[in-house]
Amino acid sequence: MATSYTHTYRGRCTDFPGQGQDIRAMVEQAKAVSAAEVAQHCNLRALERRLGYSRAPIRRGLYAGTVLTLATDTHVEYRRSTFQGRPCYFVRHSATEHIFTQEA
Repeated sequence: MATSYTHTYRGRCTDFPGQGQDIRAMVEQAKAVSAAEVAQHCNLRALERRLGYSRAPIRRGLYAGTVLTLATDTHVEYRRSTFQGRPCYFVRHSATEHIFTQEA
C-alpha cells in the first residue's frame, strides 16, 4: 500500500529567488523535531535519493559496514515551521533547507 504524505516537496531554499524574507522567517520561527516526525508527513526516501544517499553499507574505512541515511546522518537537522503561510517541515542538509509544505 502506498504511503500518503500530508506534505509535498516544494524545493530547496535556493529554488525561491527573491523570497529570502520568506525563507528567513521560516528558519527563525522553526522548532526542532525528530526525523521520525518528518518521515510521517514527508517522503524522505525520495529526498535521500536526490541527495545521493544509498541503502547499501559503506564498504571501506572507519564506517565500513554501516548504512548512512538522512535519519542517521548527525549533520542533518529537522524542523517544523510555516512557509508562505502554509505549515511546513524542512530538512537542513549541507546548509540548504529542503522544504515540504502542507497542501490546502
